[in-house]
Amino acid sequence: MKIPALDPVQRSNGRVRKLPLVLHHLLPGVAMNLKPLAVAALLATSASAFAATDLGTLGSDPVFFNGTGSGFVFDTFTFTLSELSNLRIDVTDLKFPPVWSFSNLGIALLDSSFTTIGTANAADGLSFSGLAAGSYALALTGFTTGSLGGAYAGVLAASPVPEPETYALMLAGLGIVGFIASRRRNNV
Repeated sequence: MKIPALDPVQRSNGRVRKLPLVLHHLLPGVAMNLKPLAVAALLATSASAFAATDLGTLGSDPVFFNGTGSGFVFDTFTFTLSELSNLRIDVTDLKFPPVWSFSNLGIALLDSSFTTIGTANAADGLSFSGLAAGSYALALTGFTTGSLGGAYAGVLAASPVPEPETYALMLAGLGIVGFIASRRRNNV
C-alpha cells in the first residue's frame, strides 16, 4: 500500500498520471519542481565546496584546523609565513567506524603559484625546513568510507629559522664569557 502523500502518481477522476519530478516526499501535498531547486542548490554549494579557509599569519603558537565531509573531500587552508620558518603539518583522521572514516586521506603543501612543495599520506605528516616568507596553501583530499562521512583534525606549527647574525652574536657572547672565566682563573 502506498501512502498517498508519498505516491509520485496522482490519481484524479479515475485517471492516473505521473507528476513531474517533484519534492512530494519532502513536502506532502505540495508540488515543487525539483529542477530549479537542484540548480539553486548546486550553485549555492559549488562555490563554497572548494573555498579556501584562511588560517591567517602563522606565529609561534600552533594553529589548529578541522573538517568534515562525505564522498570525495577536497579542502584547502591558506596561511602566511611572515619570516623564514620551519613548518610541521600533522593531520589525523577521526575514525569512528562505521559512522566516520576516511580512506586515503592525503595532504599537499602548495606555494603562492600553486606549485606543489610536498605531499604525504596524512598519517605521516609533513615537515619543511627554511620555508621562505609568503603565502601557502594546504590541500587535503580523500574519500570518506563512513556512513555519515568522515572527519579530520590537524595542526600547523611554524618556528622561525635563526638568522646567521643570531649565531654570530651567540658565539661572540660565549667567547666573552670564556675570556672572563679564563681571566678569573688566572687571577685566583
